Amino acid sequence: MNLLITGSESYLGKNLIKLLPKKKYNIFTCDKSFSNKKKHIRTDITSKNFIKRLPEKLDVIIHLAAISNNIDCKKNKKR
Repeated sequence: MNLLITGSESYLGKNLIKLLPKKKYNIFTCDKSFSNKKKHIRTDITSKNFIKRLPEKLDVIIHLAAISNNIDCKKNKKR
């Protein structure tokens, strides 16, 4: 089963990945931050090209991407 986790470099994302059985899921990760993970897509989910960067066959998407602090929220009120 192909699984995509957005916000994979967040606290929740990292801990979820640790809990998922690797034999059951083919895990792809997505975040704006750099990662050493093999199947990591470094991109912004608000980008126009976001969909084009995803693997063709995904069975499940777990969406954890978000603005994570108050200062960034105030800067980007339109998002």
